[in-house]
Amino acid sequence: MKRALPIIPFVLFILLNACNNGEFIPPEHRRALEQTFTAESWTPTFTPTPSNFDSLLFLYTLKSPLPEDTYLKNAQELENAMGARYDIADARILQENNFLDRILEVEVTCFCNAPSNHCCSPERAFAIVMRRMEYHNYNNGSLLRLVPGTVSKLKVYCVEHTNRVGILVSNWSDVVEYLNGRINATQFGNRTRPE
Repeated sequence: MKRALPIIPFVLFILLNACNNGEFIPPEHRRALEQTFTAESWTPTFTPTPSNFDSLLFLYTLKSPLPEDTYLKNAQELENAMGARYDIADARILQENNFLDRILEVEVTCFCNAPSNHCCSPERAFAIVMRRMEYHNYNNGSLLRLVPGTVSKLKVYCVEHTNRVGILVSNWSDVVEYLNGRINATQFGNRTRPE
């Protein structure tokens, strides 16, 4: 009996296979397998993956204090006490739906100190981000070089506590034109839209 045990699985395999008309793979499984082989034979196209270093360096640059912040410290503290304080919390580069374009997303946290508790504004958050971008681009000239060439949009999220107050979107080409002085603030503001 012990000699027959290794032979039993082989016999069962032959008996089960006999019920399948000599085909080892059913036709529906064969089609799926053939499509997989076809997909493997295609030449893949590679798109560069955004590195976290770009986002981290960009975020570090945006969060660094402006020189005027030290001169206007009392006025800024008064604004924070009577209105809202805006802090740049995060910057990231994400893929858009078509996987070719990227979106630069900047999240601005708003802390509302006014009695009404409705003082956070996505427009003000956008203006703060642009002011910092303008300063660092004008003085260092390196801010635009941190952003990959495939970025197509800038999205600025204004977040109060955990609630999104609003999102403003601008085409990256408009951001570059504004930072380089080719369009003025009014033109740039008209091209920026809520989402």
